[in-house]
Amino acid sequence: MRIGDHQLTQALGPWRNAEAALSAALARALREAVADGRIRPGSELPAERRMAAALGVSRGTVTAALDRVRAAGWVRTRHGSASTVQLPAAATERVAPLSATGEAGRVVDLSRAVPAAPQERYLEASRRALERAGPLLAEHGEPSPGIPELRAAIAARYSREGTATLPEQILVTSGARAALALLAAHFRPRVAVVEIPTYVDALRVLRAAGTKLTGCRVTTEGWDLKQLRESFAAARGQLAYLVPDFHNPTGALMPAHTRRAVAKLAAQYQV
Repeated sequence: MRIGDHQLTQALGPWRNAEAALSAALARALREAVADGRIRPGSELPAERRMAAALGVSRGTVTAALDRVRAAGWVRTRHGSASTVQLPAAATERVAPLSATGEAGRVVDLSRAVPAAPQERYLEASRRALERAGPLLAEHGEPSPGIPELRAAIAARYSREGTATLPEQILVTSGARAALALLAAHFRPRVAVVEIPTYVDALRVLRAAGTKLTGCRVTTEGWDLKQLRESFAAARGQLAYLVPDFHNPTGALMPAHTRRAVAKLAAQYQV
């Protein structure tokens, strides 16, 4: 599948960085868009001249950026054909967690058989975080709604994606389970929409709050819109727990038309 010019610019977002050369910033944006699924592996990029026009840079900048990602294994180019994005081996290698290996005669727990993070990228991110930790270590260390810089970055991303958000509206938790526990404790929903299947610990959190669950089927092919509509109607005025990005456990990505349908259903039924 070839990526359109508009689709590419949307996937890359505001990629320019005043602290880096244009080609380096573009290469990084391409890597991150492929890594988090905004550009699917196997997609063909527009021709260099078209990419340059769409992104408002010179063709030389595009060529240099593609050279960078090609050398790192994120793009393959065959002579006379388009450049195709891919995940390099370094980004797909995993270390299986203990829950997935069944070592020492343990039973394999498929409810927790998730892959570990790519070691190289995780360690790189950890090193960057450590370099920036100096000012934080000088703070009082008391619990807060989250690191101010992180809250600002999250709010900025929501704003770029169309939901105007202030850092003061962001609460950073230790994970999705902690966030869901806070929501369930605060709203005490009588009914909640959940996917079938879904993350097992989310079900435990909701059931512990006394919530009745109504399900909608999701497979690697996507979400059942008819069941979504019925579930949202049953949960009118209550809560929905959905995983649109890299759904756990199917790995599915919710397409744009389904996201729009969910937004309309949420507005219609005040979910």
